[in-house]
Amino acid sequence: MTNEVNTLFPGRDNYVGPTTGWFAFLHHEKLFEESHNVMERVAYVKSEKPKREVWIRLHNMMYLDPGLCPAVAKRAPLDADYEAKRAPND
Repeated sequence: MTNEVNTLFPGRDNYVGPTTGWFAFLHHEKLFEESHNVMERVAYVKSEKPKREVWIRLHNMMYLDPGLCPAVAKRAPLDADYEAKRAPND
């Protein structure tokens, strides 16, 4: 048994990684998405999803470091620009 620090998989035991940022496999419809608190999604899966789905959903959730994941690194500034353009002008 190893004592590795879990910084990648928020649905697994002893997660100590980021709770905000980009994550994979949070929902069926999106490969990856931004989350402001991934632990809320973890809690929702544990309490609301069918018991037969809980383990696999939690097991697969993954933090995506923009520095290591080119798709996230490219998308983050595009999303920020989109949100800035959607914001009402004051």
